[in-house]
Amino acid sequence: MLSKTCEYAIRAMMFIAQKSKDGEKVGMKAIAKGTGSPEHFIAKILQELGLEHCSEKKPCSLHDEFKGIREKIKIMLQTAKVGEFDERLDLGLRSLKR
Repeated sequence: MLSKTCEYAIRAMMFIAQKSKDGEKVGMKAIAKGTGSPEHFIAKILQELGLEHCSEKKPCSLHDEFKGIREKIKIMLQTAKVGEFDERLDLGLRSLKR
């Protein structure tokens, strides 16, 4: 359902959150290895995070079609807590690798 890019971005975010909770800093090689992602691809993805590509003032070609989906994802992300996902990783109930 999610693009490969989105999937890798989420895995990288979760890996970084898990490793940095005790103040540990992680590098690109560790992120790539820990998530089972190609290093060059994960580096490119992480450089892209935070950039705006679509807005109400400058909509992309799929803006209206995905408006409802975006709103549901926004609500889910606003209410989700990384700590909840982190607990599942610590318990071995979830994995960042395929």
